[in-house]
Amino acid sequence: MAPYLIIFAILSFYSLKDLYKKSKFLEGEFYISGTIILLLMGLRENIGCDWKSYNLIFEEVSHPILDEKYISSFLELGFLYLNKAIFLIGGSFNSLIFITSLLFLIPLMIFCKRQPLPFLALTIAFPYFIVVVGMGFIRQAIAISIILLSIIQFEESRPFRYFLSTSIASLFHKTSLIFLFPGLFLFRNPDPAKRIRYIAAICIAISTIFFILLSNKFKIYDYFLIILNYYLNYKEIEDRSATGAIYFLLLNLVPSVLYLLKYKQISPNINARIMWTILSYLSLASLPVLLLLKPTLTYRLSLYLIPIQIYVGSNLPDLKLFSLSKKVWTTIIIVYSFITMYIWLSFANHASCWVPYKSILF
Repeated sequence: MAPYLIIFAILSFYSLKDLYKKSKFLEGEFYISGTIILLLMGLRENIGCDWKSYNLIFEEVSHPILDEKYISSFLELGFLYLNKAIFLIGGSFNSLIFITSLLFLIPLMIFCKRQPLPFLALTIAFPYFIVVVGMGFIRQAIAISIILLSIIQFEESRPFRYFLSTSIASLFHKTSLIFLFPGLFLFRNPDPAKRIRYIAAICIAISTIFFILLSNKFKIYDYFLIILNYYLNYKEIEDRSATGAIYFLLLNLVPSVLYLLKYKQISPNINARIMWTILSYLSLASLPVLLLLKPTLTYRLSLYLIPIQIYVGSNLPDLKLFSLSKKVWTTIIIVYSFITMYIWLSFANHASCWVPYKSILF
């Protein structure tokens, strides 16, 4: 557990130091911290409960000719051909782990840097989003991280880039297609001068849906049933990721409620309010949905709500709630994040897949 604690301590230190900056952002330290996290993720060995499954995928695609039946499976084509490309240039499975870690971390760093307190945003993301999701659910982790770029494009009212990044995310995990729907809010009162871009954005969205759903030679209805049946009938005892579904949903619930109460102070941008309000209400709805559906489906979809923890948490100190100073709130958030990480790595049913940390270097 030591490597996790050391990196968390580094992020916490700079989160507090960031409060005392006068005008210049600690950019060098920020990128050095990102590099350290990349080494933690990219050089890991046999970390995450799905490690063997991803290793098997890499071995399957290493065949000279991909089996058509394998291509027609539920596996996302973006991830499939990424495996194939790395193999063709002589890379190993460890090369794949490093590259996927980089694909995950770059969008996250861009998103965190845009927040009022970038180091605090990264500190909040570290315990669960980076350690658990980023080092465990490789395909969906990349998709969620790319969705962070989509959120940025949404806030800046760039529909073409929004649908493009969301489409790229869906190549790594099809569930990210749900983010095509919030994009419809970008078409309210369109600027005539940007009409071509809006049309192009619509074309991208439609093309993505048909490509994802029809590229595998399935009928849309049959494909939907296959995916739904997979999540609804997957054995709970085998799906270790769904064990702590309620605990995880509660982590999203607190910042969601806070955002709905203080959205005007947190988000001056109208597009930002729309996106984060949608995610907040989805977070509130996830708890009753958990009672209707099995934890697997609810948990997997709720992973896309992780960004609200990062966004609200990194904006919270500026609100100075209950007359507490910015420094006090930052300290509270750091302690809360540490407790979250320590409890999960110590007591989670599948923590043994992460602890002790193992690297290709030692």
